[in-house]
Amino acid sequence: MKSILVPTDFSQEADNALDFAIQLAKKIEAEIKLLHVIELPSGSFKVTGDIYAGTDTLDNVYTIQLLDSIKNNLANLEKSVADQGVKVSSKMEKGNVYRHISGDITEENTDLIVMGTKGATGWKEVLIGSNAERVIRNSHVPVFTVKEKVDLSKFRNLVFAIGDCSEKSIPVVKQFQELLGLNCHLLKVYNTNKLAYTHESEMIYVKIFAEYTGFIDYTINVTDAPWGEEGVLDFVSHNHIDMIAMGTHGRKGLAHFLNGSRAEDVANHSKIPVLTIKLD
Repeated sequence: MKSILVPTDFSQEADNALDFAIQLAKKIEAEIKLLHVIELPSGSFKVTGDIYAGTDTLDNVYTIQLLDSIKNNLANLEKSVADQGVKVSSKMEKGNVYRHISGDITEENTDLIVMGTKGATGWKEVLIGSNAERVIRNSHVPVFTVKEKVDLSKFRNLVFAIGDCSEKSIPVVKQFQELLGLNCHLLKVYNTNKLAYTHESEMIYVKIFAEYTGFIDYTINVTDAPWGEEGVLDFVSHNHIDMIAMGTHGRKGLAHFLNGSRAEDVANHSKIPVLTIKLD
């Protein structure tokens, strides 16, 4: 991984994500690419700072001041990253946040996205969601979502929810386990009310999975929960877990509305970093 895209809105969560990305970049000698997307009424300004003719004078003044402020904030962030010995670049775009993030994944040869999120709860979670959710759902590169500031040097334990995984997600999890020197807790969440499985049969399943995929430094864990995300978050709350990894189907439209996404739900409610990998 040589390129890490870090979207920023200059919030505390975005700053926490950038700090996390810097720590990762130092370990893998990657470049950080900062992206700020400004959402203003269409047709009022250019990203370069030029104003289109026909707009109100007061709006022009406000827009110019806003652009200058954003450019200064980006320049300060870029300098802060560079001062820590990490290669960095930044850019500002106008339009839809999610669409620009998606575009940069392809255009900039991005290998990893690290982004802050406040999460979403209640009806907002169901009906609107967040930009982080949309990125998790659609990105073909791994995505880290971060809420709080963390110290990677103190990371010891990773939980990998293996209910949804694929040949694509397994090597990514192994890579980060090795990179960060973590113990990997393989976790299978099941629901005895819906499936004719037992604790013992699920333990056997996880053991076979670990042996077949060649994991090392791992523990085998199963838990019974009505919802997959509840099982993962409950396991995290009762163990000293520093990071969560899981796959996502990237369901869209009606399928997403009816079935939801365990990965998005976990990212919404987890206080620790969550690594999601879109399944093939």
